[in-house]
Amino acid sequence: MALIRRKLKASSDPQAMRFFMGELSYQNGTPENIRDRVSLFFLEYDIKISRHGDTAQRWANCREEVIKAWIAKAPGTRPPYWWQHDAPGKRRKGETEREFLQRHGLLIAADDT
Repeated sequence: MALIRRKLKASSDPQAMRFFMGELSYQNGTPENIRDRVSLFFLEYDIKISRHGDTAQRWANCREEVIKAWIAKAPGTRPPYWWQHDAPGKRRKGETEREFLQRHGLLIAADDT
C-alpha cells in the first residue's frame, strides 16, 4: 500500500499565527528576527499594514487555523485572543475553560481528545 503524504497548508501570515498562539510575544523576549520584531510591534499596537490589515483583520483571516492548532495542543481551551475578542462572556468564578465552553455549547469533537 502506498503512503500518501499531504503537504500541510502553510499560513499566509506566519507571524500572526505565532502571535495568536502565544509563541511570539514580548514576554518571550524581544525577537531576534527583524520581521518577527516588526510584526509583533504591529500586532501588539494594532497597527494596520497594507498586506494583512490590522490585528482584528489578521485574527479573522487565521482564526480558524489558530483555533484548530490550539485545540490540538490544548484540548478544552482557547487561545488568549479568542478570550479577549470572541468569547460570548466572562468565565464564572472558579469555572474552568472547558466548563465555560461546555456551558456555551462551544466544545467541538477535537476538544474531547
